[in-house]
Order: sequence, then C-alpha cells, then structure tokens
Amino acid sequence: MAEEVTGYRVERMGMMLGMDGIAIQNESGDAATFAVCAAAVIAQTDLPLILMATDPLSMAAALEPDEIRSAIRNNLIGTPPIRELARGKNEVVIIFDDMTRVTRAARIVPYVLEELAEAGIPDDKIRFIVALGCHGALDRLDFVKKLGEVIYNEFMLHFDVDGREMVIFPDGRAIV
Repeated sequence: MAEEVTGYRVERMGMMLGMDGIAIQNESGDAATFAVCAAAVIAQTDLPLILMATDPLSMAAALEPDEIRSAIRNNLIGTPPIRELARGKNEVVIIFDDMTRVTRAARIVPYVLEELAEAGIPDDKIRFIVALGCHGALDRLDFVKKLGEVIYNEFMLHFDVDGREMVIFPDGRAIV
C-alpha cells in the first residue's frame, strides 16, 4: 500500500499532484502492532511519516533509533535538512518544551546534534532554551529527563525563572 501511495500522481487543472507524506494512526492502541505497521511503511517509502498515537509508548515503539535518524536526516516536511540550514552559521539555538509535554527530546536531540556537527557547528556554539510559557521552572532532574544526562552536562542551557534569565554552563556554573 505504501508503494502505491508513494507513486500516486494525478493531473488536475494542468498541475501534477501527488502525496507529500503518509500518516499512520494507531487505531489498535497496541504499541507493538503500531511499531510493526510503521516499520512496514518505512521499508516501502521514503516519504515523510506522520505518526499519530495518544500513547507515548506507542510512539516510542514506532521510532527506533535508525528511523529517528532517517527522519531527521531526510524526511523533514517542507524544509531542507538541518545540516543544510546550519551550514555556514556561527551559532545554533535549540528550543525545547517543558515537562508538561511528552516529547522524547532525549531520543531526538542526539540526531539533531549529528546534523549540526556535519554542518560544522561546534558544541560550544549550541545553546538549549526551554520554552516554559507560564509553566514552572525546571530543576536538574527535569532537564535530565527531558534532554538526557549528556546534554545537561555538555551544553549551555537557558531558561527563565520568575522573569529573570538563568543560564547553566557545562561546568555547572549558573548565573541569573
């Protein structure tokens, strides 16, 4: 089925139309079934995938490390690869969500960093900023849960505490 969708083209009013991506929804509610379905589609197409599930465990099961890397390297929707966007730039800021969202940033960020390294961006020119909105500040454990221990220890983190910017440096120093 994915091969048919990938190759689908139709002419309408002088324009050739086709599919720009494939959406997969976890109707079964079973993480293993969703993972098998996602793997089957990934094997049959290089179109970007939109995975839809209400259960974070289903999403995690559907995205193995190779699929995450491939999605970040090749399947961003409507934009060039990160490495191309970053090439020739001096610094990069990565904005990430807080603990009120189930985004698995710790699983995704290493592959984003690979792209940035390929573009020639050194680690000391990459900063992370947490998008708190009106939510409470993150503590060390929250940062580690969201980004992973390596990111917490090796990169500069920025966030806002009661209207004051706070920066945590890789060596553990913090300034407000």
